[in-house]
Amino acid sequence: MLKLIKFGADFCQPCKTLDAILNNIDSVEIEKVDIMEDQNRANENSVRKIPTMILTKNNQEIWRHVGVLPQTEIESKIKELE
Repeated sequence: MLKLIKFGADFCQPCKTLDAILNNIDSVEIEKVDIMEDQNRANENSVRKIPTMILTKNNQEIWRHVGVLPQTEIESKIKELE
């Protein structure tokens, strides 16, 4: 099962932009992690820059991207890695 984890923060404008894009994607479970509220989780996943998206399959990382991508590119990556 695929899951997309998005690491970001309220003060980050690109994170807000990415949130709006992710709100339109329903082909995968999406978890949003605020690094200011859950710094340990960010550290465990070696998140150094935000926004960071990590796609996991069976709880194993299979793809990572730092920054914002268009919705079509995110959906294409999800389909490719299903």
